[in-house]
Amino acid sequence: MSLRRSLLLLLFLLLASTRLSASGEIVLFQYPDFMGRSISLQGYTPDLENLRFNDRAASILVRSGDWEVCTDANFRGSCKVLRPGEYRQLPYDFLDRISSARAVSRSSYQSYVPPPSPASHRIELYSARRFRGGALTLTAAVADLRRQGFDDVPASAIISGGPWELCTEAGFRGTCRVFPEGRHESLSWDLAHQISSARPLPQVQERPPQTQPFPHQGSRHGASALIYEGAGFRGRALPLRGAVTDFEHLGFNDRAESLRVESGYWEFCTDADFRGQCHRLGPGDYPELERSLNRRISSARPVAEAPPNRHRHEAQPNFQFGPNAL
Repeated sequence: MSLRRSLLLLLFLLLASTRLSASGEIVLFQYPDFMGRSISLQGYTPDLENLRFNDRAASILVRSGDWEVCTDANFRGSCKVLRPGEYRQLPYDFLDRISSARAVSRSSYQSYVPPPSPASHRIELYSARRFRGGALTLTAAVADLRRQGFDDVPASAIISGGPWELCTEAGFRGTCRVFPEGRHESLSWDLAHQISSARPLPQVQERPPQTQPFPHQGSRHGASALIYEGAGFRGRALPLRGAVTDFEHLGFNDRAESLRVESGYWEFCTDADFRGQCHRLGPGDYPELERSLNRRISSARPVAEAPPNRHRHEAQPNFQFGPNAL
């Protein structure tokens, strides 16, 4: 046997052993929670278009081995390595975007995505008030409820494991509201029979008061805030990412005793629909609300930058006297 043939044989054996060490099985599903059409892969797949499954995976089951999935063909674009486990809902940047997949050995990468822990968040959506009619149970984010045949359907909900954000448009856009754990016999008037996407939010842990008691300068974009049921950031907390016209719908009306503005500027009002006495607060910690707001907040919304603690006053009538008066 010539030296060249020996080298070619050695290279072939090396490649074969590498393939075997990186073997495994992965199953791609068309819908979240392993629903819909599925396809099983056991080898090198540089282009899912050849299998008519390009940009279709919404959940993944890795049965064995470590797998690299990428958003473009030939393992380009954004890539992540998945270890054995259940991935009931792909993150938004990979949802319906996977174009290639291959088994990899652990020596070929440094970072990976571990399988998610068992879902603790749960929401039961019902098509009618008071938990009647058709029902749909979710344990992970769903960017478009049309896939489940439940778009613009929910009218009530039962939530456990943490708060959920419900939105009127796909992709968590449009009008969004955060609903805490509990039984919601009727969703807010602006969301009932209009919900198109839903996702769980992280459970807010109680945090000790910060040393900085005064507001500090921050960005006016991407506004977010937290309101707490007790003073000093204690008790139940409710995250805010958009306007809330009436905290009564969230079971949080007239309950806040402290709040934290994480970014942007917020207007907090003592009546629903941003009426009554309103205060504008900038980024910072407010471990104790002043008397005019303490246990009186009924609505809140992000606003353009303004000096903190500015009150909104009703316009006063302008009386004129003399020959030019109308």
